[in-house]
Amino acid sequence: MNGKGEYHYADGDKYAGEWLDDQKHGEGEFLYADGSKLQGSWVKNSMEGEFKYYSKSDAAEPEIRVYKGNKRVTERSKEVEEEVKLQAVGAKETEEEEFLKQINITPPSSPRLVPTSSEPSISQ
Repeated sequence: MNGKGEYHYADGDKYAGEWLDDQKHGEGEFLYADGSKLQGSWVKNSMEGEFKYYSKSDAAEPEIRVYKGNKRVTERSKEVEEEVKLQAVGAKETEEEEFLKQINITPPSSPRLVPTSSEPSISQ
């Protein structure tokens, strides 16, 4: 199927929206048999991006959900938060390195230990 259309599942669920090569592709709405629904965008049968979820009990206020490859990713895990922080730090360091290059100062590649004084020898 290509274009707009509907598919009715045996369990009572229904998808109504855009199709490409017999796959959900584009804007659509998934209507669950229990009366709840999910509106958003599919890419080659996978939910991608921001979706509005309307529960059967509270259809007025949608819950915003984010999906990537049919996996819900609304809440960031600690690992993702840490990765975002590291990327931000890396970007800041790159900006500082670029500034130092512009004023002709080479940023150190690694910390260097410089002796401050020599140890006195003990004689007997």
